[in-house]
Amino acid sequence: MSRSLMTAALMIALATPALAQTTDTTSTPNITMPDLQTVTPDTSTYEQRVVAAEPYAALSTQEINIPKMVSTMWLPFADLAAKKGHPLDDAQKAKLDALYQKTFDGPMRDLMGNQNHMIAKLFTMQEIQSMTAFYSSPVGRSILTKMPQVMAAIQPEISAMVKKTMPTLIPKIKAIIDPKEK
Repeated sequence: MSRSLMTAALMIALATPALAQTTDTTSTPNITMPDLQTVTPDTSTYEQRVVAAEPYAALSTQEINIPKMVSTMWLPFADLAAKKGHPLDDAQKAKLDALYQKTFDGPMRDLMGNQNHMIAKLFTMQEIQSMTAFYSSPVGRSILTKMPQVMAAIQPEISAMVKKTMPTLIPKIKAIIDPKEK
């Protein structure tokens, strides 16, 4: 079950540019917001979208506070230990954080640095341009700085939901994966 909690937390963290922290609000790229009233058919190529997504990927990689994001990844284990009557002391938490930083900081930076390829697969040119313009704006950057608080607030609820549903979900998953085994 701990692995399920970790997977859910990691998927949420990676699915959003939410765990960002603005360090410099003065260097805003000169990108204008496309017309959001009209959705235009996308005639761009994948290669064009990869190039167009590079500014967003660079911006989000620069703005994401990766150590802070990694520090949230081990929290479900600390919560689980506390619920089982073994709360972690500060030294144990520091050791967990150091382990996670050593293990995940580099790979997370690599993933974030290559996200323009995934963005190009999932988004249209108009969406990429709009996303880049928004997150480059003062309002977009302000939102990015506040999203870690939102994620930290909902993370315990997500963990509780996963923990509550896993006992009934695991047999159903097993039945789908291996219908012969019952």
